[in-house]
Amino acid sequence: MHILVAGALYFAITYTAGFVFGTLRELFVVPKLGQFAATLIETPAMLAVTYFAAHWVLSWFTTQPAASERLAIGGIGFGLLIAAEVIFSGLLRGWSLAQWIAHLKTADGAISLAMFVLFAFMPFFVRRA
Repeated sequence: MHILVAGALYFAITYTAGFVFGTLRELFVVPKLGQFAATLIETPAMLAVTYFAAHWVLSWFTTQPAASERLAIGGIGFGLLIAAEVIFSGLLRGWSLAQWIAHLKTADGAISLAMFVLFAFMPFFVRRA
């Protein structure tokens, strides 16, 4: 599998799950528990999705990709993720880029930022069985 396709697929799987979980979080959990608690509840599920998406994408390669290739897959996915986050925060929340960056300085934003970094490096850490 080509590295660009693998990075895009890794992003697509994870972002789709995150979009579904995020919608459920915002509609059902945030009103009851608040943003920070809702983000904490969602985080383990997203970590699992990220792990399994990386593992699945790497399983399509006939041999284990080199560390540099796994970093490239994560980097491509990360670039697409940040672009999508900025675009959709503007479209769905009405945030400017400055507001999105300011959100990353909040407690729940810091959790999101940590998850973004884990997402970027997960293909590097995951080894194909």
